[in-house]
Formats: sequence, C-alpha cells, structure tokens
Amino acid sequence: MESQASNMSLDFRKFKNIIKRGKWIIILITLLSTIAGVKFSINSGEVTYFTDETIIIGQENDATNNQNLIKTYIEIAKSNSVAQKASAKLNGSVSAIEIEKAITVNIQLNTSLLKITTSWPDKKLTLNIINAVSDSFMEEAYRLYPNGKTQIMDYAKEPKATVNKFNLRNTGISFLLGLIASMSILFLMNYMDTTIKNEDNIEQELGLPVIGNIQKYKVG
Repeated sequence: MESQASNMSLDFRKFKNIIKRGKWIIILITLLSTIAGVKFSINSGEVTYFTDETIIIGQENDATNNQNLIKTYIEIAKSNSVAQKASAKLNGSVSAIEIEKAITVNIQLNTSLLKITTSWPDKKLTLNIINAVSDSFMEEAYRLYPNGKTQIMDYAKEPKATVNKFNLRNTGISFLLGLIASMSILFLMNYMDTTIKNEDNIEQELGLPVIGNIQKYKVG
C-alpha cells in the first residue's frame, strides 16, 4: 500500500511538472483554437438571403404518374449538369459546386409541386442564382423528358434576409479541442523526451531513492 501511494505521489508530481513546464504551449494552442471558434461563430451570424421558386411537374390529370417520376426530377434539379449550366448563365461568377451547396430541392407532400430554394450572402446574386438554376432545370428536364411538361407556378420573389445567431457552442467546443490537443502534444513531447531532469525522474527510472545532490556554484 505504501509503495502504491508513493507511486501515485510520483505520478502526480510528474503530471504537475509536465503541466508546469508546458503551460505556455497549453495557453497558446488553447487560445488559438478558441479564437478560431469565436471567428467561426461570428461568421455564422452573418446575414443570408433566401428565396424560392415553385415548379409544376406534368399535367393536372397526371398527378399519380408524376409521383413515380418526382424523385427523378428532384435529382435532375440537384444534378451537376444543372449546376454547370446555371454557373455558365452567371458567367462563372458562382461555381457549379457553390450552386449545388446553395440550393435545396423539395417536393410538396402529395402534390406535383417542386420547390427550389436558394440561399446566398448577397441579395442580388441570390435572385440571379435561383433564376439561373430554374432555367437550367427546365432545359435539362426537357432534354431528358421531351414529352414531359414543366412550368413555373410561382416565380422567385425578392430575397428575404435571415441572420444566423452567434453560436456559443462552437466557441466552447473549440476551447475544449484546443485544451485536449495541447495536452496531447505536451504528453507526447514528454514521452519522446528520455533525458533525466530531476530527482523524481531518477527515482522513477531506477527505483532508488535520491539521498542528496551536488549543487552547482559559479566561481568568481
């Protein structure tokens, strides 16, 4: 029991010394991680504009058959082909990848109404994107299904603004990740360091108590 208590005491002192020696590493990495989290949270509070457009798929008396095709039309609207065409209509000001991320496509339950929604930080560009996507979708749908019918029911209106709230959770997670990362780096550095620095290292490595030490003095 006494040996166990002694080992625990040594482990605690070793842990304390590691933290003491590397406190600036912990402070720096944790601080940088927290700052990144704050910046990300502030950016998440930026204004985003959104608008949508509703498209009718097929004939009025063909609603049942449309349900069988609706998933296909959704995939067409979300496809890279539509995004590429929309990007070209915008003269490349927004890339196809950005367009794919900016739009969401949904079908209204038990209807043949396809809704395309666009969100973007710029008000004017939000409207331009949805118009380009809508036109490109109509073209691509006609190319794939020449005998099908698609028509716009509700055109996109003036984009509305929404503000994402400051996300305190991101900051807290960033702080914890920074703390964990800094501690991990510190203990890894200590594990790789095989030099003996103090009496505790000697006792731990050799299993022998230190009776005394010789002090170093400067002469003159």
